[in-house]
Amino acid sequence: MDMGMMGFGLLMMFIGLVVVVALIAIAVWAVIYFTGSGRAPEPKDGQARQILDQRYARGEIGEEEYKRIRRELG
Repeated sequence: MDMGMMGFGLLMMFIGLVVVVALIAIAVWAVIYFTGSGRAPEPKDGQARQILDQRYARGEIGEEEYKRIRRELG
């Protein structure tokens, strides 16, 4: 069964659909990337030490790691 131009038309519709889906995916990625969604906010000055102290107080990190990170923070 020879579909001729109809087969070509279906192929072009499929390619067009793929292009539209790709453009939508790129737009969604760009919005997420440029708005910073999904990322934890950067700690402000002085907050790093406060967060470190809280983690140590909760027992999430040991004394050696606490002292090492504290030295790195300055």
